[in-house]
Amino acid sequence: MTEQRFAILIASSLYPKDPKLLEPLRCPGNDVDGLNEILSSENYGAFVRSIVLKDKPHYEILKQLNLTLTQASKDDLVLIYYSGHGKLNRSGRLHLATVDTEVNLLETTSIPVERIRDLIDMSRSKKIVLILDCCYSGRVRDAFLKSGVDDHLKQVQIDQGIYILTASTGIQVAREKEGDEYSHFTKYIIEGIKDGKADTDNDGFVTITDLFRYSEKQMREEAAQVPMRWDLNVQGSELLVARTGDSWKERHSELIREKLIGLERDRWPNALNTYRESFRGWVISTEQERLIDEVTSRLTREKISFLDRESHAAIEREDWSAAINTLQTWLTLEPAPEPRERLVIAKRGLDSAMENRLVGAETISFERRIVSRIESLFKTGYGKYMLLSGMLLGFTVLIAVFVLKPLIGCFLVYGIFGAVLGFAKPNDPWRLGLALSLPFLFVFGISLGIGRFFRGYSLVLIAQDMPLVLAGLLTAYCAAHMGAWLSSLRRLGREGTR
Repeated sequence: MTEQRFAILIASSLYPKDPKLLEPLRCPGNDVDGLNEILSSENYGAFVRSIVLKDKPHYEILKQLNLTLTQASKDDLVLIYYSGHGKLNRSGRLHLATVDTEVNLLETTSIPVERIRDLIDMSRSKKIVLILDCCYSGRVRDAFLKSGVDDHLKQVQIDQGIYILTASTGIQVAREKEGDEYSHFTKYIIEGIKDGKADTDNDGFVTITDLFRYSEKQMREEAAQVPMRWDLNVQGSELLVARTGDSWKERHSELIREKLIGLERDRWPNALNTYRESFRGWVISTEQERLIDEVTSRLTREKISFLDRESHAAIEREDWSAAINTLQTWLTLEPAPEPRERLVIAKRGLDSAMENRLVGAETISFERRIVSRIESLFKTGYGKYMLLSGMLLGFTVLIAVFVLKPLIGCFLVYGIFGAVLGFAKPNDPWRLGLALSLPFLFVFGISLGIGRFFRGYSLVLIAQDMPLVLAGLLTAYCAAHMGAWLSSLRRLGREGTR
């Protein structure tokens, strides 16, 4: 059940029944107005009901106290505040003066704090805050601590108890400072909440402990009064009195963001439950849920913006797999048309890339098989012997051809030599072909010089030997390119096996 917050703010400034013994006070009316403004504000106290009672007779105040405490459920918080004169009867018991109070008739014309205690005992609410800004307010201890022990009620639930703050000890008077709008104690309560000065841990909330520590520090520094505090039957976490204006939203937006940032969206619910558990004493659950919705929406938009940029960049660099993964994540956050359209483009790009890869693989695999089979001969144990035998056989054939057919043999020798050099130096087959053709040019030049001494030889040289020399040049050039091609196949086969 959601907790509700009720406040009863009592101010007693005028005492017409006994003006000699109860002088009028300037600040109580301002005190309750200032507190009411803060407590009823959604940005601070968020009390659903704040009742202000100014200069009312004691019986009306007791009736309102009785009504509110009766209506409050066990999960609700009730704050009771009094600013006015505190008076002690002959037995030393504290009474709160009202507009109809006569000092000689305190028992019947004022509010005994014992009566407030009785009403609290009968209430289902066990979450009570009592703040007394009056003289001798520390004497409230006698009424609430009947047994002299702070824990006489044992059956209480978490975050429950009675919290009492008083402006002074049981023997001090409470003061109004000339020129101040509020009484001394109440001024620091309002200041601590409204200005956030009591929020020492900067969590956006002011607890009952924060409020007391701040007001005590300020009042001790001025050496005016010594405020007092009692916690009765308190268990659980600190009681949260108010928030520190809009700053609590900023602070808790950061807390929620820190819980969620870096987590996948499916892990957000667990992180948010952890956050709710940490601040479950804060009653405005609807406000908290609204803040959670704002932060999660903002984080979702940031995530979508990031995925938008990442998917666009992946498509531009044709990283189709990364683009598809990014766009699918985007669609889980926002099933919008734009990521769907990009996803279609990315899938088409991936299909096209796969097709091109398969075609390339088929082409390479044919060439790779040729090279791998050739290389496998040299990887076996008989490869060396096969190579030596092949070289001897080839050399024998070349010698025989050169003897029987000198010109054809010369072409074969130069062709094989060019292929070997092209295979060994595949990066510059043009230059290798030119180098291999130089001997033919040299032979042609010598033959042309000899032809001058033999009549008719020049004509034979030009008509018959010149085409053969050109054929030799073409053979050398083609052989060098063939060797370079074989070398590239070999290199391609090695890269394919990695």
